Amino acid sequence: LTGVNLRGADLRDMDFSMSNLRGIDLREVDLSRARLIGTNLAGVDLSRANLTGVDLSGADLSEADLSEVDLSEVNLRGTNLTGTTFCKTTMPDGVIDNSGC
Repeated sequence: LTGVNLRGADLRDMDFSMSNLRGIDLREVDLSRARLIGTNLAGVDLSRANLTGVDLSGADLSEADLSEVDLSEVNLRGTNLTGTTFCKTTMPDGVIDNSGC
């Protein structure tokens, strides 16, 4: 799926565990309740995506864009967030992170 544009797609409840989604445009996509366990999302643009109830445990989100995303119900256990952009992002503890703005 490298290079595919899924901007605005409805991917609710999908299971992408252990997939390589690197380079995919996932802006404004609905991934609510999706399973992305161990998924490679390095460099992916997830800005304004709906990630309600998503399981990202063990995923690689290095250099990804999580601007304007609510992560309050997201499982981030063991997730690589190195170099990830946070701008107006609601963190799991409810704090809004504007560090990447």
